Amino acid sequence: MISARHQSAADPASIGKARLLSLLVLVSGFCGISYEILFGRILGNLAGDQFTVSGAVLLTFLLGLGMGALAAHRLWRWLWAIEAGIGLCGLAFAFGTAWLDRLLYLREGALLPLCVGLLLVPSFLIGASLPIFAGWLRSLAPGAAFSRSYALYNFGAAAMVLMVEFWLVRQFGIRLATVSVATLNGAAALMLLAFFRNPPPPPQPVDCRSARWPWRVLAALSLAGVASAIFQLTMLRVAECLLGPFRETFAFVLALVLLGIALGSVCVRRWNWSFAGCMVVSLVALIWQLAGLPTTMRGYAEGYEAAVSRPFFLVPFKMLVLAVLMLVPAMGFGATVPALLGAGRGHLARDSGRLLFYVSLANAAGFALMTSWLHLQLDYGVLLLTVAALACLALWLNPGGGWTVRSAAPLLVVAALLAQRKAWDEDLLYIGHEAFRSPETLREKWAGVDASERYKGRNESFSIARYSGDPYFFTNGYISIPLHAPSEKLVGAFAAIHAPRSDRALVLGVGSGATAGTVGKLFERTDAVEINRAVLDNLHRMKEYSFDIEADPNIRILHDDGVHFVKSGQERYSLIVNTVTNPLYFSSSKLYTTDFYELVKRRMTPDGVYATSFDSSIGEEGADIMLRTALDSFRHVAVGSIKGSYYLLLCSDQAIRPWQPRLVADHPWMGRFFREQYELRPEWLLYGQLLTDAGVLLGNPDCPLNTLDRPELEFAMARLAAGSDYPAFTARVEEVVDSREVAQACEGLIDYDPHHHLLHLESLVRGSAAALGLRRHLEESDPDFASRCRQAELEQVEREASSGEPSEAYFQYGKELVTRGDYAEALAQFSRALELRPDFAEAYFRRGMLKEYFGQLDQALDDYERLAELVPGDPEAAYRIGSIHVRQRRFAEAIPLLRWARESRPEDVSVRMYLDQAEEGMRAEDEGGSGSL
Repeated sequence: MISARHQSAADPASIGKARLLSLLVLVSGFCGISYEILFGRILGNLAGDQFTVSGAVLLTFLLGLGMGALAAHRLWRWLWAIEAGIGLCGLAFAFGTAWLDRLLYLREGALLPLCVGLLLVPSFLIGASLPIFAGWLRSLAPGAAFSRSYALYNFGAAAMVLMVEFWLVRQFGIRLATVSVATLNGAAALMLLAFFRNPPPPPQPVDCRSARWPWRVLAALSLAGVASAIFQLTMLRVAECLLGPFRETFAFVLALVLLGIALGSVCVRRWNWSFAGCMVVSLVALIWQLAGLPTTMRGYAEGYEAAVSRPFFLVPFKMLVLAVLMLVPAMGFGATVPALLGAGRGHLARDSGRLLFYVSLANAAGFALMTSWLHLQLDYGVLLLTVAALACLALWLNPGGGWTVRSAAPLLVVAALLAQRKAWDEDLLYIGHEAFRSPETLREKWAGVDASERYKGRNESFSIARYSGDPYFFTNGYISIPLHAPSEKLVGAFAAIHAPRSDRALVLGVGSGATAGTVGKLFERTDAVEINRAVLDNLHRMKEYSFDIEADPNIRILHDDGVHFVKSGQERYSLIVNTVTNPLYFSSSKLYTTDFYELVKRRMTPDGVYATSFDSSIGEEGADIMLRTALDSFRHVAVGSIKGSYYLLLCSDQAIRPWQPRLVADHPWMGRFFREQYELRPEWLLYGQLLTDAGVLLGNPDCPLNTLDRPELEFAMARLAAGSDYPAFTARVEEVVDSREVAQACEGLIDYDPHHHLLHLESLVRGSAAALGLRRHLEESDPDFASRCRQAELEQVEREASSGEPSEAYFQYGKELVTRGDYAEALAQFSRALELRPDFAEAYFRRGMLKEYFGQLDQALDDYERLAELVPGDPEAAYRIGSIHVRQRRFAEAIPLLRWARESRPEDVSVRMYLDQAEEGMRAEDEGGSGSL
């Protein structure tokens, strides 16, 4: 029988058919895994990227693949129909989205079973194809047919994952990409029907008992499958912390896992790797991973700037960095099934199907174990140790390993433990992916780390990290602005002022709770939606930044995806605020599409307002796409300034006006909060508005719209070299900002004051495009602008002084004048504050600094000495007094003061310099010299 096979294999017709079949295996691999990505995108667009959807997609595919593989040998003759069926399922998903949408929202609680039911058939068919291909190929070409088929299939799958992410979807959209893949399946089916109408005969049946795998083999394979799943999910989280939580990061990790399976299969075929050898390879590679993470991450930071300057190099560079970390372990785990099958002569479709079934079940178990317990309890370094321990146990259970190898395995686990203890640095994963953009940024960020409080959800990482004393919000590689910064609260307050009423509001994206907490205090009832369970579980840790949002009875906090929540309800809101992370983050991108805007309009009152923010990270092209998409969906789109290059779009089908101009100022305590905490005048918050017609900022009117099927904004951001600027857009802001538009919007609601408008924009960020543009516009339209502005400022300060604490009003105005460089007038304001409050310590310090600037050292010395009386032991006062003594050649008086200051501030170079000068001057005097410096 063997010789007959060799004879058949040598036959030219058989060789030709074997080559054609190998090509079809590759094509089938192209298609199979692509559906997991494409179907996941389609279902995510329809029902949201909530864990229910992503978990259902992954688990159903794993179980479906396993069941398909197990049943494959019973479908031996129907390979063409299997490929055709896969393609038909793809076409059904592509053209049946409207039907799927209605089905998913048919009844409450039906989402999970429907997702499972929709995916089970295509995943079953995909799982059945590979074992049959392998069995057919062995009938035509003897040898290690499974390892050859497995390698070809996964090489094709790895290539297609990258093609789908970086070309197919971006070029054609999700629907046409799915149709293209389905067409490939159809072509494969036609080729099979044309050239393999009479498939090779299946192997002769054998005794079922002899075909059974020993329980120890199956147990070892199952443990390796669980370890592989934990490893893959851990690497996805690590990759997100390094590269960012983007769709392309998922594509990189998945492609490398598939590439590892393919390369492992090649190693089995060429070098006859055993199962034990696969586990040893994985263990050794895990040791490197635990020991080499800091080195690899620093290497990524070193090479990023060079790679980002060459657009075609960045994607291969990211792949290479991840490959250094994870490719070899993926090869070891991926080669287990080919290693067990070897070149056996049994029923390959049945035998491989059974092993793939066990692997799929083990992968599903590993996923469930990871998300239900391990990820919640263990750090990522410990998770990799867990993977190493499972690999060691699998090696010991498998009866094929020799005693030498078995004895070495525990030593390798001990080595992994030592590597994790000595070299692994968990904190590197919690400083934000942007910290790895350059070596300087990484060093600066790492040097500033004070502490991080780390918490996890089933599929998310969360941390409150402190850098240089400032707290930051971190989730899945994304790091926010400082939690105590005013920007997120300004988003909520500014948007609320422009709502027609303060009855009902919806906030999409809770995050730190700053925006939702602000809106909740200003509205009678607020719904706040957050997709990240780990964030919601830890909101109490951020209550000082969110006005204790969880304790507010007017706020209802919901764990849901924004798309799903908007589609599944009927209630209408006067204000909807989108404050999720920027569109590059995969769970956020769909909230910036025309499809979502149409959904939002159904949940808004007819005069309601939708607010969405953006910053310079979206780039020039991204800004145009975002503006055009909003303008296409709403009749009116206004632009507001939050801080610097951070803007807010206000969208409505009615004219946008500050309908509630004193909403914040008249609040029992919110107005005082903005005044005291951020030195912002609450009655001026409406002056954040720049334009009532955002269309004038559109640089490219022909830019594409952002839709669910073609998320152009996400793709535009992914193409950015550095992803951090839009100079042409800010130049347009400076050019077109016009006080007359805002004045018209305020008409009948409040007396518009252009000077107050300018002062508010300058108080947000002096020198911003908005402030510069408005100042130039006002100067051009009013020759007496400067004097009028100064008069308006003085009048405002006098009003504040008469209604509150006068010394504080003059002091704050003096600080504002210092930021503008008007030092003479600032000096006068500090003096007025001190006339009213002689014990105002900080005012003495500020006035002393200005007197120093003007060369009035004796008067400055008087202020610093008064400061020292009011704040005994203040090192800053000691330093200032000592420095003046040095300049006035009173070295003996200066030295004790400067020594005291140096003890308190040993790193301060200025203190060291003046102390050195004082000591040198003393030595010169002691030697009888002039003491000149």
